[in-house]
Amino acid sequence: MGKTIERANPLFNEEETIFLKEAIFKSSGDYFNSGGYSHISKDLFVDRLEELIKCIMSKDSERLSQLAKDVGNSWAETALSPLMELRFLSQFRKSYLERMSDMNKEASQREVHFLLDTYILHFVTAFVERKRENVEEKADPEVPIIVLTETTALLPLMGEIETSQTRKYLNKVLVEADRLNLSLLIIDLSYMKKVETSLVTFLMKIVDAIRLIGCRAIVTGINARIAPIIMRSGIQFENKVAIKNSVKDALKE
Repeated sequence: MGKTIERANPLFNEEETIFLKEAIFKSSGDYFNSGGYSHISKDLFVDRLEELIKCIMSKDSERLSQLAKDVGNSWAETALSPLMELRFLSQFRKSYLERMSDMNKEASQREVHFLLDTYILHFVTAFVERKRENVEEKADPEVPIIVLTETTALLPLMGEIETSQTRKYLNKVLVEADRLNLSLLIIDLSYMKKVETSLVTFLMKIVDAIRLIGCRAIVTGINARIAPIIMRSGIQFENKVAIKNSVKDALKE
């Protein structure tokens, strides 16, 4: 036997739904016309509003959460403050509950509060997360390639390299190595604050990538803290890249 899914009883009958929608659309339309939603069309605003009302009326929290995430992501792609949306939701809540009182539906107000609180939580969470992702994507990692001779340069890996930045970092190394027409890039690990297995993998990607444009690599600065991590990575490091104790030793090549 298949499992039966029980759907929540809707908050309103058909006649009440029509009355409530008309009242809310009027007040919300006035709010839209005040100019706070310049980043979307009125048609999209109305579509989202109708979807929000449907979710509340059907008590569909899953659909409501997805709508909130979509709207939060949309707001994050603009330079606008999310306060405008939160003010709208406050006005929406007030208007909605007033109409419920007119229809003697006070007993259902707790459910509406819960659903709107759920919407706001998912909206804010999605907004903040997308903004954070956008900042990380736009941040330009510093690649401090230091030219030592006409065809040799030093790349000191310093601090921590965020996982989200590795592709941009690799691309910048490639562009610089090609622009400088390097035949040797010395990659120094002496100043790395945090070394994990993922760094070893990333390092090998740099070595393999620059080899494709005719530039070989020498890795220096592997100390007692870094060596065990390289061993645990399982990568045959010494078979793929030359290793020297220091930059001075590498320059003797």
